[in-house]
Amino acid sequence: MALFLSPDLIKHAVDRLRASRAQPKLLDYLIFRRALVNSGGPSAQVVTGMASQPFQQAIREWARVRPDTRPAPHFFNPFGSASATDNGFRSDKYPSNGPSDTASGWAASLASPPFVAVAGSSPRAFTFVAIPGSELEKAFLRAEGADPDKNKKPRLADTAIWWLRDRDLETLGLTDQAEPSDLIATLRSEVGLSNAEESALFDPTLI
Repeated sequence: MALFLSPDLIKHAVDRLRASRAQPKLLDYLIFRRALVNSGGPSAQVVTGMASQPFQQAIREWARVRPDTRPAPHFFNPFGSASATDNGFRSDKYPSNGPSDTASGWAASLASPPFVAVAGSSPRAFTFVAIPGSELEKAFLRAEGADPDKNKKPRLADTAIWWLRDRDLETLGLTDQAEPSDLIATLRSEVGLSNAEESALFDPTLI
């Protein structure tokens, strides 16, 4: 029998991610990190575009919430979306011009972009550049404000719950006794996050 995370667990995780200091573009970064794994590892290039299976797979894994057979919206971004006018929902154009356009803008908006466009590439391709944790935090988290409820980094455990929201845990070797640390271990393995990335971008609180 298939084993899935409970809807209540997912809802509470999403609510916390929405209210966190995460900027919505954190999702784009995580999509590129997963696409890097799908493409062969840290030294690979992430080729964008609708024909790039590794890239499109990463978008579906991180953002799709409804199958194509059901009405739109099909894509959702939970990170820091509580105050967003679109509430985090993305149009069906998101796979074609969402993450790739965001990453293209990092060259101009970030002092140290973590993904750099390959000159002359078509479709656009990007290479990964590990940057300091302080730069990651500045790029993908909002500055702390006066409201203590909105001063928290996104929880790594909540991010793992979102990552595994539609996965059969039994296919991952997990049981109904799985702990948050087990979910995090799966996220870490499948997305390739380093200790430095986790420390800079996420709250390690488990419960």
